[in-house]
Amino acid sequence: MAFTFTQIASPGNLDSSFDMADLDIVVSPITPVISAVNFVGGQSDSGILDVSNNSDIDILYFVSADWHESPGTSISMATILANRLTVSVATSPGDEALFTGKLVDLVDQPAGGRPLETGSPVESLAFTLALSHAEATNLVKGAAVLTDFVFVATQSPA
Repeated sequence: MAFTFTQIASPGNLDSSFDMADLDIVVSPITPVISAVNFVGGQSDSGILDVSNNSDIDILYFVSADWHESPGTSISMATILANRLTVSVATSPGDEALFTGKLVDLVDQPAGGRPLETGSPVESLAFTLALSHAEATNLVKGAAVLTDFVFVATQSPA
């Protein structure tokens, strides 16, 4: 999806100039990359998302998990589960960790953004979802969450 950002001179700053740039980040595939069903303690599942910069400028991108309750699960139970599920995001290959923590905490990561220059090759990210034995109690049995991984791009500082 392409976006165009335009800086507009404010009345108090009429001598400003502005440039236009197309900010275009592409994430694929658009189909689910993790479909974990009936998770048990000690289980994990992973999938790969590819990120590319089709902009005419260098960018920083951030990733967040937009999760919510699955049909049949209350929001309170989904929240408990999201606080117990561990998610990691790492480059693939290379295994450079961009985030490791609870699903509820995957917001605007990595801190400071991940640079992706114009003309850079596609960057593959491995997303891994896990539930530890200790976190897999009867409290979360039957609970489910639906998650979208959301990518936001900004212009990289010059």
